[in-house]
Amino acid sequence: MVEAGRGLAAAHAAGIVHRDFKPDNVLVAREGRVCVGDFGVAELTAAARAAAAADVAPSASANGLTLAELTRTGALVGTPAYMSPEQLRGGEADARSDQFGFCVALHEAVYGASWRGTRAAASSSRGPARP
Repeated sequence: MVEAGRGLAAAHAAGIVHRDFKPDNVLVAREGRVCVGDFGVAELTAAARAAAAADVAPSASANGLTLAELTRTGALVGTPAYMSPEQLRGGEADARSDQFGFCVALHEAVYGASWRGTRAAASSSRGPARP
């Protein structure tokens, strides 16, 4: 997971927000090198967009949708189980959103279960909250 975290940090340093970090997007090559893949819903940060504005055609299209339609603020893209609260509310994702997904994946790797399920199970096993 350390190498995956470094890959995600490298993307952030390059001005890229992955927006769908999850275990299925962590790839291990035959020689053991770990890579973060599937940047299909990734988005440039505001600073990177400004720097690249002259190099990217605003009408670039994929499957008939423009880049703006695929990555607009408010569009729910990604895998809900790994999404940060702001992403689930339709807000703008940033590096912290990716870090949230990374932490959910790390929790699953360490504990073998989603933190959401673990948290619900832990709270229900303690009984009702005391005032």
